Amino acid sequence: QGEYGQHVKLISSEAGHQWKVDPRGIENLTYTWVEDSNNVDYDKSHQKIIMTESTSRNGNYGWDPTGTWNASADGSASVAGNWNGLGGAAPGSGDDIVLDGTSVFNCTWDVAQVNSFSMNAGYTGTVTLSNAFTTGAMTVAAGTFSQGANSVTASSLTVSGGTFTGSTGAVDVNGAVDISAGTLTAPSGDFTVSGNWAQSGGTFTPGSNTVTF
Repeated sequence: QGEYGQHVKLISSEAGHQWKVDPRGIENLTYTWVEDSNNVDYDKSHQKIIMTESTSRNGNYGWDPTGTWNASADGSASVAGNWNGLGGAAPGSGDDIVLDGTSVFNCTWDVAQVNSFSMNAGYTGTVTLSNAFTTGAMTVAAGTFSQGANSVTASSLTVSGGTFTGSTGAVDVNGAVDISAGTLTAPSGDFTVSGNWAQSGGTFTPGSNTVTF
């Protein structure tokens, strides 16, 4: 049995090679650290394995941990104590990340990869990127995301109330861009969009470069 900061680790005997699990129903794990695992039931049931106070690292499929920003002062994303829901771990590549009204302090984003990234209603701070960043779906519904000179790669980008401030780094969206409210300021670096572009509201501010579709 795990506890805060001391996860039970479920990992492959050979890093990078998936091991399979078939829970055949809803499972809820606590204080667990998972790597290289394939939940084979997910394709049939569309039910992820729910993880509380847990973290999903590299190479997982069909697991569902969520970390929520809970800092008591301005701080860094890589500090485990600034998060609820991850059981005393910093965000990992398989974790869904949320910033909302739980804590409105500014965040220096120094984590390389997560599964999804959402700045939701209630968050009024600024997330400042300090390294190259890769995520799945990226949502900016509140607060300000400041890119700086670092690259951003996302499977989709939704701006629905907050501000995404591009700068000199490249932005690569491997899916759709959707602007319904808030502001998207394009970077002066490369801006590549592989999917559809939709704007029903909000503001798009072009940069000095072009958007490539």
